[in-house]
Amino acid sequence: MGNFSDAFKSGQLIKQDEIERSKKRGSAQTQKLHQAIQAARKWITDVLAPVVNEVTDDVAADGNIVMLDISNPSKIVYQVTVAMHGKRPVQLGFNIDENGAINLYTDGSQGNTLGNITTVNKAQLQDIFIRLLKTIGQT
Repeated sequence: MGNFSDAFKSGQLIKQDEIERSKKRGSAQTQKLHQAIQAARKWITDVLAPVVNEVTDDVAADGNIVMLDISNPSKIVYQVTVAMHGKRPVQLGFNIDENGAINLYTDGSQGNTLGNITTVNKAQLQDIFIRLLKTIGQT
């Protein structure tokens, strides 16, 4: 074969190699995102949900607590509505990003970072709900 044909075939091999590397990078990123989402869901199941259930049971005579999953494919988002009798409902948004950072939004306000799914525990969440319910009671 001639130099021109060899150059063309060499270019094709380089391009194919680039495509394969890109697929591997994309696959690794997809796997990392999937693992992050699974870890966030585990935190919801193991930490947030038990606290919400505890609050729900404790205030059942005085109000209602509802937790909804409003997640999208790349971010875990749970909305907790605290509706106490005779009071305006308050919504808490727990957003967990791909790095495990938890941001808390109250009634759609600018979020505050609570910490990470590896560090935020039930006691911290219980404290958030206690402060919120005290504030609601004072209104």
